[in-house]
Amino acid sequence: MPFLQEYFQGKINRGNFHVEPARHWYLAVRDRAQQEDAQKNQTQPQNTATSETEDALKPIEALFRGITDQLLQFNPPDEFPETFLFDSERLWQLRSTIQNLINLDIAWYIFEAYVNKHKRYLSAPEETYSTFRTRIWSLMEDGIDMESRIASNPVANDDDPDHRGGKRWTQNMRCIALEIARFACAALQLDAVVADEVIAPIEEALEWHLSNESDLFRYFQNSMRGKVLDTTLASARRYLPLSPLAICESQRTPPSSSGPAPGSSSAPAVSGASSQQLTPQVSDIERIGMRLAHMGVLHWRVWAPLLYLRDEITMADLAPALI
Repeated sequence: MPFLQEYFQGKINRGNFHVEPARHWYLAVRDRAQQEDAQKNQTQPQNTATSETEDALKPIEALFRGITDQLLQFNPPDEFPETFLFDSERLWQLRSTIQNLINLDIAWYIFEAYVNKHKRYLSAPEETYSTFRTRIWSLMEDGIDMESRIASNPVANDDDPDHRGGKRWTQNMRCIALEIARFACAALQLDAVVADEVIAPIEEALEWHLSNESDLFRYFQNSMRGKVLDTTLASARRYLPLSPLAICESQRTPPSSSGPAPGSSSAPAVSGASSQQLTPQVSDIERIGMRLAHMGVLHWRVWAPLLYLRDEITMADLAPALI
């Protein structure tokens, strides 16, 4: 860490690395986090005061909130803060995974809504979801090329499957809609050949919700935000006392399967929807939390004293001399 701090400080001093916008970004997300916490405490007063450990975690928690919001927002950010220059490829990969998880929730919701509309219910929802997830996920990831995101600015073009409304994106969306319609036909015991009256409403609903920042998207986005932040902060608490090597070693430990699972159980109410906890996504979210915490804790050790908390640390150093 000292080597990296000296390296970046040298680049900053020589004028080769402009990071003040990143500091302004952090201060803004920290102020927003403090305001959100204050509002939450007013509407949901806590019976016990937060511990010193939790209070000490607040500055880095603000960092995680800020970067998580960029991973979750509907439209891709123009860029990540300059201080994440060497982490931008991993951040674009995490964003792609998170957006696909949200889209998967939307796809499953549309499927369940269509089946329940016809007064049918899934006899084996967990098994169906597992198969559904595998097949839909492969279509969502089809052709994704992370190379266009390494420069910390995704190029929106028709060949980019993440460019909403683009040619490649539309083709993938239609393939996903067809696969959902096949699952619906199987659930309703219809002919194996998907009829137009089955695929048309599914494709229309899917295109609308994946092309627009709809209420359904925001619902799953907010649900995902809570899960990602919870798992990230849980991992960060474990990593903060560890050395960089120990943090890297801990990444080899497989995530646990405990905790609430996303899926139909977290969706807006659908008549007759299954209440099963659909567990495959839990490990995905825990892996995201581990990777984000790993990146964030190491990032914080370099940039908190160098930039984000620079003024606070300077004042703390000066305080004894002023007494």
